[in-house]
Amino acid sequence: MHHLIKLIFIVVVGSMLGSCGATTPAIGTVIPVTPIIQVDDRLLSLDDDLYHLASIGVMIAGTPSEQQSMLGVIPRVWKPSVSTIAVTNTLILGVFTSVRGTNGYEVTIDAVGLDDTVVTVQVIYTTPKPDQLLQPAGPRASFAVVGVDRRLLPAATNLTVRVVDQTNTEIASQTYQMP
Repeated sequence: MHHLIKLIFIVVVGSMLGSCGATTPAIGTVIPVTPIIQVDDRLLSLDDDLYHLASIGVMIAGTPSEQQSMLGVIPRVWKPSVSTIAVTNTLILGVFTSVRGTNGYEVTIDAVGLDDTVVTVQVIYTTPKPDQLLQPAGPRASFAVVGVDRRLLPAATNLTVRVVDQTNTEIASQTYQMP
């Protein structure tokens, strides 16, 4: 009986120690992406689509018409970066902040993960600090765009694309029907 108790104790402690440090990231398996655009909050934007965002929005382009819609939001200077991407091979993911009248709101894509049919885009979303001096200015927005090789994605009909911030709080989500 004494040996059985020792064995159970060893199995329980061993399984607890074995799971330490072996947690799966909240975003799933990290997949490689190709950075396309990163624009800080100095972007002066008057695009009406960005005014309707609560704080962060996501755009997905997997067809030529969706790519054209994304180009409608991106300022002219960055359009060539997106227009040259072959959407037959690459799924384009864009994360945008809403338009603000001051600086201090920025988004960058930190990692992209895949878990079954869920693509999670982990971003670093910064907002002004309470004591930060904000510069009143015309409408400003920040955005980041990356490309994901379609061969890395599941052959599913629908993908859920989630955007989480650096604390793994979901701040946007969209179901995307794969073409």
